[in-house]
Formats: sequence, C-alpha cells, structure tokens
Amino acid sequence: MNLAKRIHELLTKDLSYDEFQKLLSQDAKKTVAFYLKDSPDKTGSIKSWKYYGWYFPRMILISFLTKMRPERRILFAIGSFLFFIGLLQSDTLFLWLGFLIPSFLLFMELADKHILKTELDVASEIQKSLLPQSSPKLNDFSVTFRSISASTVGGDFVQFEKTKDNQTAVIVGDVSGKGIGAALYMVRAISLYKYLSEQSDSLKSCLYGLNQAIRKQFPRQIFLTASVAVFSESRKLELARAGHLPFIHYKLQTDELSEISPKGLAIGMNPEKSFGGNLETIELEFESGDWLLIYTDGVTECRNDSQLEFGIDRLKTILMKARKFNPEQLLNATIQELEIFRGETEPHDDLTLVLIKCK
Repeated sequence: MNLAKRIHELLTKDLSYDEFQKLLSQDAKKTVAFYLKDSPDKTGSIKSWKYYGWYFPRMILISFLTKMRPERRILFAIGSFLFFIGLLQSDTLFLWLGFLIPSFLLFMELADKHILKTELDVASEIQKSLLPQSSPKLNDFSVTFRSISASTVGGDFVQFEKTKDNQTAVIVGDVSGKGIGAALYMVRAISLYKYLSEQSDSLKSCLYGLNQAIRKQFPRQIFLTASVAVFSESRKLELARAGHLPFIHYKLQTDELSEISPKGLAIGMNPEKSFGGNLETIELEFESGDWLLIYTDGVTECRNDSQLEFGIDRLKTILMKARKFNPEQLLNATIQELEIFRGETEPHDDLTLVLIKCK
C-alpha cells in the first residue's frame, strides 16, 4: 500500500489539470511542428489514412533521427534493431537490451534539456539585472514600462540613462532575431549605448556612434531598431527613431491619437553616411494629460491561432478606450487585450511598451 502511494505521489507530483491540458494541446502541437518544419509535405491539403498511418510517422521518425547527435543516432538504431530481433525470435535478452538503449538515450536527452534550462535561467537572470528595476523620477513626466519575453530570454530592451548634459533619456530597442542569440547581442548593445549616451554631445551623435560600433562588432545579419526620447526641457521631449515603429502621441486638448515618425534607418544595416543622412530628431511639447507610447513589433505583430496580426488599428482602438486611465492601468489593459487576442497561441516575439505621461 505504501509502495502504491509513493508511486502515485511520484507520478502526480506538481500535476495540475491546466498543465496536463497544455501538454495535450499546446506542447504536443509545438513538438510536432518542430519536427515537421523541415520536412517537405507532398501530400497536399487532403490527408488520407495512408498519410497518418505511414507518411506522417515516417516524417516524424526521420526528423527525430536527423536532430540527434550522430553517436546517439547510431545507438538508437542499434537498440531498435535489437528490439526488432527480440520480437522476431522471442528473445528476452534482445528485447531487454532494445528497451534499455533507447531509455538510456532518453535519460541523456532529458539531462541535456535540464542543463540547458539551468543555463537559460542564469542567462535570464543576468538579462533581467541589466534592465531597469524602476522608472526614473522626473518633475514633469511619469514613465511606466512593461517588457515581456516570448521565451526565457529575448532581444527587446529598455534603458534609462543620463546623457552628457545630465538629461534623462529612454531608449526602447529590438535586436533582430529571437531567443538566446538575440539576448546576447542585446546585452552588448546595451553596453555600447550606455557608454555612448554618456560620451556623446547630442542624440544624433549617440545613435550615429552606435550604428558605427554595431557595424564593426556585430555580424552583418544582426541589426537593431530603436526609438529614443530625451527629456530635454520642461515638458519637452526630443525624439529620434532608427527603423523602429512610430511613436503614438495622445493630446488631451484635442482628444486625438497621432503617429509621430521621425526619419531614421535601422542601426547596423547601413553605412555611416546613409545612416546619418537619414536620421532626424524632432522636439515635441507636452501639456498636462498628454502622453507618448513607445512599443516594439511584438505588440502589433502579435498573432492568434489564425495567424492574424493584432495590428496598429487594434492597438489604437484600445489606447483610445483607455486613454484617460492612469499609466499602469493603460498598459495593463493593452497587455490584457493582447492576451485575449492571442488566445492559446504561444507568443512568437518579445513585446515592450513604455508610456511617458505629462503630469
């Protein structure tokens, strides 16, 4: 009785209905999609019994084997062969060996996964430590932000830094790519920006220097988009945009939303001359109750199970409904609407929102 109880506790430890449902719906779909993404499907849209009985399992098996390390692939083949011989000859030893070898490989794969997860958790903690723990305290503005990674680590970042003239600047950036690669380049981009913001004489020269540094130090396929706002004078912001999405500005007096799109190319994609020639800064004056939203494409490109994107129009509709909320409520309402829209679909990109509101 005690043994049965211990086995039951072992199997059901930390088990919840939601996690079990997620295993059968989301996790199973993601696993199948992972193994089939590189497999050509020549059967068309109509699936017969032959597809599910022969073609589909064969594709899964081939994809599974090609993703294993060569030595483990050979061991798996040996184990499968021994198990097959054991079945044909009713040989218990061969059956047992054919069972043990794949089980041993499963233990190895599980250990690899846990080691990788531990390393990713460490990387996530390091990344979080580089992001702001709180918003800057300003006389005329309040700043609220949210940053949510699609996976354990991500490529979005937010920074609040002092400039050479002791002004406060906020930058929202998005490094190309996803996952651990984007996160590593994001950490490097933050370090470069921190240094340049303290050394540069102007917002333009800071972004110009960042473009130079990234072109020299990053691979050609890696770039970043960014939006920067500098609190230049009382109730004024100096804005710049480097290939990023437009700012969204709400003006209380007219009760209207507008998009503000200073010219600018993505950082790291273009040589110094064309980058500098296309970089524009503008100054925007605020009144009490006005606010400015900076966001990444994880917001507008959020997708549901029909692969429909959230889009700028839906975002504006939500912002108009919540326009007179306090900053915390406005951002929470936006994220809630994104989650409702996405449903059970896993997020495919990081999302970041920064709301700057004039007091």
